[in-house]
Amino acid sequence: MSDVSELSLEECIVRLQDRVQLHWEAAEKLLDTRDGKLVSSDMLVAALLNRSMGLVRGFCSMITDNYICAAPLVRLQLDNLLRFSAVWLVDDRDDFTAQVIGGEQINKLKDRDGKQMNDGYLAQRMDERIPGLAQAYKEACGYIHLSDAHLYHTIVSTGKKSVRKIGVGDASRLK
Repeated sequence: MSDVSELSLEECIVRLQDRVQLHWEAAEKLLDTRDGKLVSSDMLVAALLNRSMGLVRGFCSMITDNYICAAPLVRLQLDNLLRFSAVWLVDDRDDFTAQVIGGEQINKLKDRDGKQMNDGYLAQRMDERIPGLAQAYKEACGYIHLSDAHLYHTIVSTGKKSVRKIGVGDASRLK
């Protein structure tokens, strides 16, 4: 498998689209377990898989010509990962899932160590398993809230050395 940094955007999009099949396979396994009897955590996993597939499809359809719209979807996908990771940080997964299904926000719940499971905490915990995740989450948040990430995308290179313009909307319309 080649390093993603060596791939073109189009090749990366194809790889992402191929990952949707993994979602289907996971959903199939989920529904085939326990002789078809579902538990409450299955509902949470199914919801996360469904959301993830939609986010991947949306990201792939927008990334080539609407980066500002596609970029926040990375943060939403990381949000999926953090929410899923919370299931493994509690002693009673069924109780946890029942609370979430009942409308309780995960950031209001505590893990088995009594720690509030807010986004920052969940990102730090996942960073232990996936180094760099907490930083990626922090940077992805920049596309949710107006930040320097948005300001960066208003500066357009003109092709002339050290000449920049501020662009609004479709940068290709700048002269």
